[in-house]
Amino acid sequence: MKRFVYTGFGLALVLLTLAPAASAAPASATGFTGGWTTTDCVVWWEEPHDPAEDCGDGSQMYLGVGPGDTPRVIFQDAYASSCDNAGSPSTRFVGAGRGEYFLAGSDLHLGVALDKTGCGNVNQGLDVWLQFYWDAGSDELWEDEDGDGFGYIWHRVP
Repeated sequence: MKRFVYTGFGLALVLLTLAPAASAAPASATGFTGGWTTTDCVVWWEEPHDPAEDCGDGSQMYLGVGPGDTPRVIFQDAYASSCDNAGSPSTRFVGAGRGEYFLAGSDLHLGVALDKTGCGNVNQGLDVWLQFYWDAGSDELWEDEDGDGFGYIWHRVP
């Protein structure tokens, strides 16, 4: 009988050790992992804005999210007016950094801090913060920085 009790206790201890943390389990976060694309809508950043307006430059944007609790993140905009306006030899914006998962209400979100940013190879030195919500039903990311209900919808790259 003692052997059964000790074995059961040992098995329970192993299972508790292997159980994921309740705050933001990696298994829940894997929906964000992968490549994502959207169309740049510069009008969205300008205030006031009309959601029915044209989306501005319409350039292609890419987001790559790696695995893990603090995933490596790459962001690219094929044409960035900020690079063009600054007279950069490249108009392609590139950012790299790390993500961090957090709960907003009962929804898991991914906050992204891009600390390496630039126009092509020219460092801009900007710190960029992005926030994403993954909708499992549509397998899309939603980005709404200012919480006004308008933002980018990112689609998974096949």
